[in-house]
Amino acid sequence: MSRAETRTERKPEVKSEKKPEIKEETQKKEVVEWYEVFAKDLIYLKYGKAGVGKTRLALAIAKRDSESGRDVTYISTELNNDPMIDAIRKYATNVMPIYKPYEVFNTLKHMTIEPGDVIIIDSLGGIRENWTTFYGRGNLSDTAPTNRLIASIVHLLALRWVQSKRQIKVILITHESPAVGKLWHGEDGAPTTAQHSVHDISMVIRIVMRENYNEVGELVSVERIGKIVMDRYNVIGAGKIFYLPQPVI
Repeated sequence: MSRAETRTERKPEVKSEKKPEIKEETQKKEVVEWYEVFAKDLIYLKYGKAGVGKTRLALAIAKRDSESGRDVTYISTELNNDPMIDAIRKYATNVMPIYKPYEVFNTLKHMTIEPGDVIIIDSLGGIRENWTTFYGRGNLSDTAPTNRLIASIVHLLALRWVQSKRQIKVILITHESPAVGKLWHGEDGAPTTAQHSVHDISMVIRIVMRENYNEVGELVSVERIGKIVMDRYNVIGAGKIFYLPQPVI
């Protein structure tokens, strides 16, 4: 038998396929700029816990739109905003502190709204709290009429949005409540009072504080971010996040 015949036949080497690495560019696709999110003429709803940065984001939007030549009406319903009213006036064409809930609806009903206008209501949660103060009994019987009023305000703005051929921008702000029973669009927090009005909303954004820890579990930074939890017209895409801008005041 020849040496060639006695040589052990070697099996061909099978190269293991490497799993594709998740590139940093892919991760960046989930992050967008805050001004890209609010560049469209839509009806936006922002919600989050107290102090997370909802009002400062609204002011950044107002500043950017007013500098581009748009008329910005800022309706403030919260007493906590009262010390900032003079500062807010720097970034809005018209600032209207309105604390009586039905007056908000009547003001919007008779307001002249032109294509290109921006309307900010800060906040729907403030309307709910003021309703209890002015008219309520302080129990569950307040919930239904408050929800009806909020739904009427949002629907009125939706009608004006359609009548202007979708050429106005509406920014609605509200508080956050725990999602009861099940997650709300995948989130453990839901927009207070405004859940019954979501059918009139174009985009829902949750503002949160995200904590970052190092390998040993030490807190190294806290980021304020916005997360798109509902995008009815797929303008930006649900699940995208953005970092809040630096405060203007």
